Amino acid sequence: MMGVRNRVPVKQGASPSGGLGVVAVTVAGPLLGVALSRLVGVLPSTLGPLSRLTAGVVLYGLGLVVAAVGYLALTGRLEVLAGGSTDSRRVRLAVVVTAGLVAAWVATVGALTVLGVPFAGNALTSLAERGVRASLLLLAALSVLVIAPSEELLYRGAVQASLYDLTSRRGAVLLASVPFALAHVPTLYADTAAPSAVGLSLVGVFGLSLVFGWLHARTDDLLVPTVVHGTYNAAVFCLLYLLAT
Repeated sequence: MMGVRNRVPVKQGASPSGGLGVVAVTVAGPLLGVALSRLVGVLPSTLGPLSRLTAGVVLYGLGLVVAAVGYLALTGRLEVLAGGSTDSRRVRLAVVVTAGLVAAWVATVGALTVLGVPFAGNALTSLAERGVRASLLLLAALSVLVIAPSEELLYRGAVQASLYDLTSRRGAVLLASVPFALAHVPTLYADTAAPSAVGLSLVGVFGLSLVFGWLHARTDDLLVPTVVHGTYNAAVFCLLYLLAT
């Protein structure tokens, strides 16, 4: 998956652009992703909904990757893109954390459903809500191949790793999780207009980001949160496919 493994030394020294550069790439990534995803509108009308969904996800992810790689090149951190050998301890860590997150999702959704507490869905699942169940399986694949690698490259590889030079690792995890969560607001609001439901789902996204950030801070390896992120998303989409009627 894009060779996104890295070993980031602690406190390499401040990046050339400092905190302003981190803010800039945090804003530029999603904006570029949204701008590129709008190109789906100029595609031939003969393309089916699944093809348009794929194109939209890929183009948005491309925007995140371009912003992240550009920033990493300017700040001399392209080693984030380097590969590395497999560590069995990290594999076990990824498996355990992914299983825990999926179990937590099942328990949380089940509890909220029983209690009748509304929570926001996701604009990406709108096709499934209109009866195109296959879109959920497509999203499971895109999660592993596009969504997780592009998001982790930007928010952990570019943003969080740079923040290690400016604050503590705990602070970097918290700070990087804020824009990660906020970037999901448009997709949550596209599915529901209820602020309380969006807020509840946003808390969940922020919590997930904290886990992904903790994995990166613990291992200095971008591949670990990328695998956990992608596998977790894919598992959730597959579960939604099985539950869909």
